[in-house]
Amino acid sequence: MYYRTGYQLEQHRSESDWEARKLLELAMPIKCPSIDVHLTTFKKFQQAFSDEDLLKRVMAKSLDEAEKIKHLFEGIWSLEEID
Repeated sequence: MYYRTGYQLEQHRSESDWEARKLLELAMPIKCPSIDVHLTTFKKFQQAFSDEDLLKRVMAKSLDEAEKIKHLFEGIWSLEEID
């Protein structure tokens, strides 16, 4: 299965859109991209998770895992802060 939609919040306008996305994610075929890859490659997530405190709060039940993956989010800077 390959689909090129659902990458932006505006593409999920109704509850039925979210239900369809949920059904796709729960389906057995390999998804491209999978939801975990989709989210971790989303630049805003990368930027947010470069804040180690936020990463640890989100992964509160698995702080060891947060330590192991925090390097994946280092070195990501916002262009909004450039003078």
